[in-house]
Amino acid sequence: MILMFEPGTGEVLNIPVALSVFFHEEIVDYPDAALAESFFAEWKASGGRAPAFTESVGYHTPLFLGGVDDVSNLALTDTAVYWDVVGQIRVRVRGLPAGARIGTVTINDD
Repeated sequence: MILMFEPGTGEVLNIPVALSVFFHEEIVDYPDAALAESFFAEWKASGGRAPAFTESVGYHTPLFLGGVDDVSNLALTDTAVYWDVVGQIRVRVRGLPAGARIGTVTINDD
């Protein structure tokens, strides 16, 4: 079983195939569903650059915080920082009702 974490939406997707099938078939046959290939192409066409090995293209404002699912809401960022910050925020807002207002977000170096 493969679990694909999508930090921008806060979702965990179950990919019901073996790892080898995922790499050799799913990504090859369904690149848009597996990797958001067309969204990435749209990002690059809008002036975004391909990320370096340690970078990711992620949502500036995650969708689970009301961000828009559009290239205007994408930003190039350090992968480790993105996952850490977005993961911490997701944990803190999990269970809040839709539309709940969040007053302050503080990032500490702890």
